[in-house]
Amino acid sequence: MEEEPSTLWQSLKNRYEQHKAVIQPEASHEWSQLRLQDFKTIGEYNHVVHKICAKLSFCEKEPREEE
Repeated sequence: MEEEPSTLWQSLKNRYEQHKAVIQPEASHEWSQLRLQDFKTIGEYNHVVHKICAKLSFCEKEPREEE
C-alpha cells in the first residue's frame, strides 16, 4: 500500500515496464508468424491482427507498413 502519489506512480511504472518487457517479444513473434491462410475467415484474421496490434501499441512499438 502506497500513500505517497509519487511513490505509487513509480511503483506502477515499474510494474508495467516489466509487463512490456514480457509482452513485446511475444507480440513481435506472433506478428512475424501471422498468415492469412491460417484462418477460416477474414473476421478471425482481423480479430487476431487487432489483438496483436493492441499488444504492440501497449509496448509502444507499432507495426510498420513493410512488416
